[in-house]
Amino acid sequence: MSAQPRRGGGHITGATERLAMKLEREDLGDVTILKVNGVLSGGSDGEEMKTMVRQLMDEGCRKLVVDMGGVAWANSSGLGVLHTCYTTVKNHGGFLKLTNVTPRVQEVLKITHFDTVFEAHPGVREALASFYRPAAFG
Repeated sequence: MSAQPRRGGGHITGATERLAMKLEREDLGDVTILKVNGVLSGGSDGEEMKTMVRQLMDEGCRKLVVDMGGVAWANSSGLGVLHTCYTTVKNHGGFLKLTNVTPRVQEVLKITHFDTVFEAHPGVREALASFYRPAAFG
């Protein structure tokens, strides 16, 4: 009999550690980059992300780039977390932009019409530059 991961409660037992969301912060001038790796979901990981964004706002951050290049997938709870972060930033007079959105996550954003909520850029450089371009009117 081959060693197959056991399934329990909708998760593959033993794989949780590998899929857990990890957050990494990088400050570049007046822009903060929040690198997200793993699975974007609710629960304690989602709470950690929301707490980090609130702390960033309390510290005076108003330009936030969420680098999604390391996100394997996102579920509806994860999209809820992302939307809460977006709302928190907006309520503090700031801007949240996504970058490096993987095709799998982009598909989920499109299906849920969240692609119309979030400003997304192909890379960090483009997201950073977008903060300094004049807004288009018309």
